[in-house]
Amino acid sequence: MAVTFAGSTAYTATVTLTANSGYVFAATHTTGMINGKAATVTSNTGETVTLSYVFAATVTSGGGGTSSPIFTGSPEPEPTPEPTPKPTQQPVVEVFNSNIVNRASLVEKLAAQVSAANTANTTTDFADTHGHWAKQTINTFLKVQLISGYEDDTFRPNGNITHAEFATMLSRAFNIQADNSNNVTFNDLDKHWAKDVIMNLAAAGVIQGYEGGTFIPEKTITREKMVILLSSIANLNTMTKDTSKGHFTDLSRSYVANEIQTAAQVGIVNGKGKDRFDPKGNATRAEALEIILNTLNLDPQVKSLLDSLS
Repeated sequence: MAVTFAGSTAYTATVTLTANSGYVFAATHTTGMINGKAATVTSNTGETVTLSYVFAATVTSGGGGTSSPIFTGSPEPEPTPEPTPKPTQQPVVEVFNSNIVNRASLVEKLAAQVSAANTANTTTDFADTHGHWAKQTINTFLKVQLISGYEDDTFRPNGNITHAEFATMLSRAFNIQADNSNNVTFNDLDKHWAKDVIMNLAAAGVIQGYEGGTFIPEKTITREKMVILLSSIANLNTMTKDTSKGHFTDLSRSYVANEIQTAAQVGIVNGKGKDRFDPKGNATRAEALEIILNTLNLDPQVKSLLDSLS
């Protein structure tokens, strides 16, 4: 019950209580208590004071319900809920080496290629990729015009791939543009069809040649060589790793054993069989595209673009 007083120094409020039918109050309370203190109000001139009492009551006869009804004044206000804390934003991992790959330019170019491919909505396929394990990967690169086949409408996915061909794939897929401040020359590229691409990747620091100043562009690239080149383009050591992978038993003679294990743990390469990687083995055209696509997909925005291909 609320009692409001006008301004003065002392007041007495008389409260008359009537029990509901079937109930009777206990002996008259001589002292009202509020929160364990005597119900005496002082120094509240001009304020509205609400007194809340609890009176014990017992059933006299035939009454149902609880044996101790509670009579209170105004209810306590609901506590203000604590604001929900904002989730901590995880730091963004820079997937690509910014000295080699301009990510913004890569995303912009890829978005345009994907948009053009979806607008054209043409079905393009090679005669020799039906049922091949890398068919979807090959078609992805074909749709965005990063690869082309041979004149006989084949792609030859199981064929070997040369240094020059892999360099061209890397240049197109990652849109690598060097500042040409790194002057590198090879003496076996004169009039070679991929000379400009190879020199661009060398200037960017992606590739190095062999002793004697050669690049040997028509040499078949090995599986371990592909890994070392991708390791220079992507920051693999900063990626989330599955440490249960990459424990190949044939890496003792490889000069990039650590890089191969890391590449397997971040998911851009697989072994051959249960525990072999075959680092010195010749890479195939399908394997080359697969490792490039897996590296691109480490970037969530790039992956989303490629996944949106119709």
